[in-house]
Amino acid sequence: LGLAALGLAAFALLALDLLRPGSVALAAVALALFAVRGLGMLRHDLAARRQAASRTLWRFAVVVSGASTVILSALALYPPTAWDATIYHLPLARAFVEAGGFVFASHLRVPVFPLLAESLFAVLDLAGGELATQQLQVLATLATALVAAAWARTRLRHGLASAALAAAVFLGSPIVVLYAGTAYVDPLLAMFSSASLLALDRYRRSGEQRLAIVAGLLAGSAAAVKYLGLYFAAVVPVAVACTSPRSAEV
Repeated sequence: LGLAALGLAAFALLALDLLRPGSVALAAVALALFAVRGLGMLRHDLAARRQAASRTLWRFAVVVSGASTVILSALALYPPTAWDATIYHLPLARAFVEAGGFVFASHLRVPVFPLLAESLFAVLDLAGGELATQQLQVLATLATALVAAAWARTRLRHGLASAALAAAVFLGSPIVVLYAGTAYVDPLLAMFSSASLLALDRYRRSGEQRLAIVAGLLAGSAAAVKYLGLYFAAVVPVAVACTSPRSAEV
């Protein structure tokens, strides 16, 4: 949800031709203040999870997460050479930065594309260049691994051990590691779509209406990243409308 909010803020700045260092800084401060409450809730949730899990397993999870972050971040420090990234994703973001807003880059191989990812790329390019855009994919990849871990923890036995295995299976895929170090949009698509399905599953089990809203927002964000996300934007609302919420596990 945080990345979706950041993407919408970046999209708004570009739509208003306000992509400038000053306006980006003001937007970042506003979003940071808005996120204070959410960070407080996260801190309490993590404290509760530490008490519930054994100290050994918790330390193991922290070490593995830290090692994955370091390795993927190091891969993302290499200059971009991937086809999609250099043909249209990064050039499109660079064109937005140079114009200070949206432009139709007719000289690119693919000038028309959903622009949530490119909006974030433009802000990161403005702040730190092309290498900064690749770190976004690291964040999205790790977030998707956390989604897999959270889903496994609630659906499978053995709690944290199942969560660690689910994250390891995802991060152990070579193509996942490859995409995590490039300015492709697929890691963002995977993150938003899987998180949307997780929110949908939790809505079906708990009946909390806010989870249905979260599922819809994340599905829409997936569609705003890449056209393949249109599947989730169509299916998730239908699933919410046709599925009776159940508090018992399915």
